[in-house]
Amino acid sequence: MDKPKRAELEQAVTDIREFVQSSKRNLDFSIDDSTGRVVVKVIATESGEVIRQLPSEAALKLAASLSDASSLLFDGKA
Repeated sequence: MDKPKRAELEQAVTDIREFVQSSKRNLDFSIDDSTGRVVVKVIATESGEVIRQLPSEAALKLAASLSDASSLLFDGKA
């Protein structure tokens, strides 16, 4: 399977944002500093409340912890 081109990804994100805004929601895309993973938040337009976050905060913390633990196990000198 070929990787999608950047222009295709940008168009998909634009289409998704337009759909979500029509339902009085906003999407916020960011990169988590500790894991490097893409984070998507669905936010209520009027209140600014985060309705859903993917992956969740708990999943991000777990991924960061596992990364730290594996670094400790495998970065030592042999």
